[in-house]
Amino acid sequence: NRIAAAADLPVVNLPSGPTSQPGPSAADVAAASEMNDADRAEFIRSMVSRLAERLEDEPDDLDGWMRLANAYTVLQEPDRAVEAYRKAEALLEQQPASDPRRAAVRAALERLGG
Repeated sequence: NRIAAAADLPVVNLPSGPTSQPGPSAADVAAASEMNDADRAEFIRSMVSRLAERLEDEPDDLDGWMRLANAYTVLQEPDRAVEAYRKAEALLEQQPASDPRRAAVRAALERLGG
């Protein structure tokens, strides 16, 4: 099961703060827990698609690109993950060299062969 296997993948932890977008609500999580595997996978993909669509309108959302890249990694879509990490990497050029997200993006790209 691809979704179950995703639990073994590393997750990029993002700082929380005023610019962070919330994840699924408690109701979303509860609804997903009652779904069969196929419905749950479709539910997750729809959430990822909504995030990708939002980022088209808000391309400067660094944390959003990192969340999207991580989601694609979990969904075992490395090409899309690399693309999202590359967008995050470009935005990180505007951040201080000490920003820990730089190392997280580099490590993720190395893991993905990007």
